[in-house]
Parts: sequence; structure tokens; C-alpha cells
Amino acid sequence: MPARSEGTTVPGDDEYAELPGTSLTRLPRAAVLAAQGARLPVGLLGDYLPALVSAAETGRRLTTAELDRFRELGRAAAEAGASLRALVDLYLSATWRAWPSLPAAGGEELDAAGRTRAAAAAVLRASDDAVAAVCEGYDAARVARARAEEALRRELVDDLLTGTSTDPGVVLERAAAFGLRLEAPHVVLVTAGERRFVDGRGTARAVDAGLRSTCATEPLVAVKEGLLVCVVPQETDDPDAPVGGLPRQVASRPLGFTPLPAGMSHAALGASRALAVLTGALSAKSGPPGWRVGVSRPRTGVTGVRIGFGEAASAVDLAGRLGLLGQPTHTDDLLIYKVLLRDREPLAELVETVLGPLRAARGGAGPLLDTLDAYFATGAVALAAARRLHLSVRALTYRLARIHQLTRHDPTSPTDRYVLQTALLGARLLRWDQPGP
Repeated sequence: MPARSEGTTVPGDDEYAELPGTSLTRLPRAAVLAAQGARLPVGLLGDYLPALVSAAETGRRLTTAELDRFRELGRAAAEAGASLRALVDLYLSATWRAWPSLPAAGGEELDAAGRTRAAAAAVLRASDDAVAAVCEGYDAARVARARAEEALRRELVDDLLTGTSTDPGVVLERAAAFGLRLEAPHVVLVTAGERRFVDGRGTARAVDAGLRSTCATEPLVAVKEGLLVCVVPQETDDPDAPVGGLPRQVASRPLGFTPLPAGMSHAALGASRALAVLTGALSAKSGPPGWRVGVSRPRTGVTGVRIGFGEAASAVDLAGRLGLLGQPTHTDDLLIYKVLLRDREPLAELVETVLGPLRAARGGAGPLLDTLDAYFATGAVALAAARRLHLSVRALTYRLARIHQLTRHDPTSPTDRYVLQTALLGARLLRWDQPGP
């Protein structure tokens, strides 16, 4: 075969001079042109063309040692960042370019057509074996790298969410390697579903892809103890851009002036786009929504992420106790409930004293507690509460009278209503009405 001319340039020869099975002293023109077309170093071919010549002359298969060298070349290509498509193109292009100059197989007993067919079969078989070995080595290197990166990512997630590392500076550097810029404010979203989430599966994968296409900088999506955790950058919208579904001039008004969307507080508006992606992926599931999303305050740094995770996880837990399903819940929206839980003993005493007599009702306390819940949620409007419970107004009125009779607190009286509502919230927070294990 013709050797490479002195004026021929080969991309990346120096970088791949030590590749297994590589000799750069004399390169066939077919190899040089194939490397230029694939935009890869010619050294990634190794001794591929000499192997084709040998196969064409003798009709032999590639040896185990030759296949091992091609696997090493595939691994080297993966570690160097070459694409698999370009790598396969390199080998196939070198094959057809070298074909016209390959010798014919067989002896004098075969005619010209027979020798050509034999050579073609041998060369194509050798090419198939070599490309398969290169791809096998490439995939092995890619899998090994993915496993190593996943182990590092899992370690980073543990350090961020649980504080296992004692050096925040090291964690910041490792986070930057994954594209996380924690020096800027970030919001933590924690989601609990009817079933435990699995990292890299279904909803987690859809949320990760959606956030990557939405967030200005890299987000972090991971699963921790069955919870889906999203660490997303705080948005910096244009001055006149909508915020959380509201015009900015409306969203900037005092809290009491304009009502916010359900489950959304002004402190959470910075994560509105991320929430839209997250809730959209969760709502794509069939059936009624059984998920809960907790939203932290925006914070900076490694410690801020850890605190935010605690806030959002606590919001998810409280949302479950209060039955707040299918909507985001910001940690600031639950401050009153946290205050109630700080004094658990007096709260438990209030619940037992006020609501304990409801256990004597036929069917237990559950239906009457649901009646109070619907009655208070609808602003003490009997007709609306009855519709919510799928009862007649007469049946609802009977239940309210029964509650008055058992507890000696009238739900229709403003003073008694406050006592009953506080006790009801305490019962939900303490899971008082649920049977023990």
C-alpha cells in the first residue's frame, strides 16, 4: 500500500502516539483520509489496515490478541471523548478506502471473480469483528465512567443533604464539577409520592430532563430515602416578566392585597418555573394526585442547601398530615402549624379534651372530623360543605348537631368554632384520629 506523503497532516497524532497497536511511522493514505473525514486521530485505527491485508490474503479471522488491542483502542477513544458514531465511521471509511488496493484471496485454482468474493468475505468479516471489538471496549469505558460519576454524584448528594462532609469548601468544588453554582441562591423542592421514587427512573428522569431545559444553570435532581429532591437555582426574571403566573406588578403587592395561587407564597415565586416542570411531570400520572411538594426558602451555599432540604422535607411531612395533596406547599405557609407542634403536650391535651368525646359516635370520630374539616374549609357554609362531602344539607346539619352534643362546642358559633378548628388542626398534626401500629 502507498505510504503517507510528507505533506499529509494527520489530526492528533502526537496525542495518540502511545495507543496500543499503533505505528505512526508509515500510514496508508486510506487511513489518513478516513481520519480526516471522521475528524479523529488516525492512531485510533491501530493496526486495523494491516489486519485487513492479512485477512484478504489468507482468509483468516482476527486473533484474540488483535481483538484485545481493538478493545483497548475503543476504551482509549471513549476516555478521549470521541463519539461512537465518529469512531465507527473512521473504521468503515478506512475499509472502503483501502478496498481497491487489498490483495485477492485464494490460489490459482479460483478465477478472478471467485478470488474477489473470497477476499470480500474475509475483509468484511474481519471488519465486523474489529468494529465490534472497538465498540465493546468503548462501551466498557463509558459504563465504567458512568459508574464512577454516579458514585461521586451520590456522595455529593449525601454531603449536601445530610452534612456528612466537614469541609464546605470541598463540597462546593465538587458541586461545581457537576455544574452546580451554590454561591447563588437555590431553592430545594422535596416531593413525596404514593410510592417511593427511584433514582433515574420514570418521574425522576422526566423531572431532571425538564429542569435542565428550563433552568438557567445546572439543577440537581436526586432521590433521597424515597423522596424526590430538586435543588434549583433561584430565578432572576426580567423586571416586567410574569412571576409565578402573576404579572410582576401584582406579585409585588402586599400579601393581603392580592391572593396568591393555591400553595404559593411570595417567597416561593422564584421557583415557579421549576415547580411548573415538577408538578407537570407528577400530574402526568394517571389517577388522582397523591403527591406532596415542599418548597424551601431560597438560600446560598452548602449549608443553605442542607437547611433548605430540612425545611422542604418538613413541609412535605406536614402537608401529608394536613391532607394537602396535589399542590406545592411552601415552608412559610406552615409556620403556624410548626408553632402548634412545638408544644405537643398541651396540644395533645386540647385535642383529647375537645375531640375525645367524638369517639362515642356511631362509626367513630372519623366521619365527624371530616365533617368539621369540610365545614371549616368552605367558610362555615353548610350547603358548600354538604356538596363537598356528597351529603344532603339535612345530613350535614344532623352531624353538626351531633358534634355539638358530644363536645359541647357549637361549630356554628364563632367562639366555639375557633376551639374546634384548633383542636382539629392538632388532631391532623398529631395523627390523633389514625389507628396506632
